Parts: sequence; structure tokens; C-alpha cells
Amino acid sequence: MQDRKILKNKVYLYLTEFFAGMSVMAVELGASRLLAPYFSSSQIVWTIIIGTIMIAMALGNIYGGRAADKDANPDKLYGRILIAAIWIAAIPVVGKYIIIGISALLIFTVNNHFLIIAAFAACMIIFVFPLFLLGTVTPSLVK
Repeated sequence: MQDRKILKNKVYLYLTEFFAGMSVMAVELGASRLLAPYFSSSQIVWTIIIGTIMIAMALGNIYGGRAADKDANPDKLYGRILIAAIWIAAIPVVGKYIIIGISALLIFTVNNHFLIIAAFAACMIIFVFPLFLLGTVTPSLVK
């Protein structure tokens, strides 16, 4: 790997970790605001949001650790962060349509526990991918 200026100055890496963690928290709070008009803001919905985010982050940590062991190139890490940022920026625009679409599909197929299933499906489709990518940050920076 060629000599990288970003790897010599640890401030860049600390700032990367700080803003990645802050982004995860912002997405979590934004998820509750996005889901509340459709599924309420009950403990069940919060449990679904927190659980989904924790699953995505855990899987991202596993993948990020393995990817960093194979190639610790910071370009790949910052590429993943850029993809996550673009996805997160699109959530306010398309999120409500995805929720409406999921609800429309499930209303005809689910008889029991509609709230739980629809909220979980919406979280999985909307939030898992970018939070998975943000979950790769910590193990990549450690490497």
C-alpha cells in the first residue's frame, strides 16, 4: 500500500469515527420520526428500530473486520461511507413511499401482528444497508 497522508494524521481517522457514529444516531432518531406517522412511536416500534440497527451494525462490524484484514486501504472505507451517505440522503425523499408500498403489500397478506411485521420490514429495507456500511467503519479504522 502506498504512503497515505491520511494514515499519518490520526485526527482524520478520529473525525471519521466521530461522524460515522453521529450519523448512526441521527439515522436512528430519523427512523423514529419517519415511522411514527405510519406505525406510531410506541415501545414496539422503538424496539424494532433499535434491534434492526443493532443487527445491521453487528453484521457491518463482522464484514468490516474481514474486509480490513484482506485490504486495509482507506479508499474502500471512504467509498463505503460515501455510498451510505447517498442512501441516507435519499431516505427522506423515498422513505415514505417505501413504507406505503410495504404496508400496501402486507395489508392483504398479513392478518395478525401487522404493525410489527410492517415496521420491521420497513426498517430492514430502508435502514439496514446504510447502517451496515457505517458498521464497517470501526473495524476498518482499527486495522
